[in-house]
Amino acid sequence: MDSGAAPAARRIARHDCAARRNAAAMTHKTLDALSYVYLAEITARAFRSNEPIYRTLCDEGLLERAADKTITGGCFPPVTVRGFKLTRAGQLMLSESGRAAPLPR
Repeated sequence: MDSGAAPAARRIARHDCAARRNAAAMTHKTLDALSYVYLAEITARAFRSNEPIYRTLCDEGLLERAADKTITGGCFPPVTVRGFKLTRAGQLMLSESGRAAPLPR
């Protein structure tokens, strides 16, 4: 039974080391992008952008597309706002980097 538990523990330890190594190797532009998405999440807004870095981060699994539906008043139809939000991997990378989120404006 111990032989089955040891490989699982090694996989988890390897994943932790890989996450730390990836967080250290991330560029400032990538960390800024993750920080701005995090800032939008904590201020309860959808983060929208057409910059290619956000699509590449989405392809890497650090961000995911999110859709928030908001209904406007009067005779206007409902509006769908599409944006990005952090995945668990993105949250881990941002927290492992040790950088603070930008201040809201």
